[in-house]
Amino acid sequence: MRLPALSLVIVAAGCSKHPPRVVCLADAGPVRVDRCAVPDRTVRFALATGGGTEPALDGLIDRELLAQAALAAGVRAPAIADVRRSLEQGDALAMGAELPPGMFVGDDGGFDASRLIRFSQSFGLPDADAFLEEQVREQLARVMRDRLGDELAAWLSARCAEVLAAGKLTIDPALADGYEPCITAP
Repeated sequence: MRLPALSLVIVAAGCSKHPPRVVCLADAGPVRVDRCAVPDRTVRFALATGGGTEPALDGLIDRELLAQAALAAGVRAPAIADVRRSLEQGDALAMGAELPPGMFVGDDGGFDASRLIRFSQSFGLPDADAFLEEQVREQLARVMRDRLGDELAAWLSARCAEVLAAGKLTIDPALADGYEPCITAP
């Protein structure tokens, strides 16, 4: 299957007091979660880091539902400079899972941008900037995970079922034949 190569960032207008926030990462993609299409590069990244198709898609859907909920609750997306600082301090996520803190540390003990570039490209992203954009969504989702606490699983299950019932969750059948989203274990 060939995925579209073009991804588009849609940004809501901001001002000097309130910076712009990323609403959706793309206007077209193989997966659509509620209001946002998920770009092909994000799907590739999820599949490369998610431990198989089903857990990867589950993690991707969860992340997007949480990131959208954070934005709807008025949480501001972090600036790319802040995300970069977090990475330099060893804080990085992939579909909600923490990456090892030393992943981007060089031999001298400092941040190594070349390791970030290699990691990004080896997991389906075109460059380090794309990984930083993914981290914005991850950090938004983390805020909601923290806010929901013990209610996280119930909230995700209900929200996913609601989006699915409304026909606002679509996955290209060629991507995951037989995958059933929003199915939770008893």
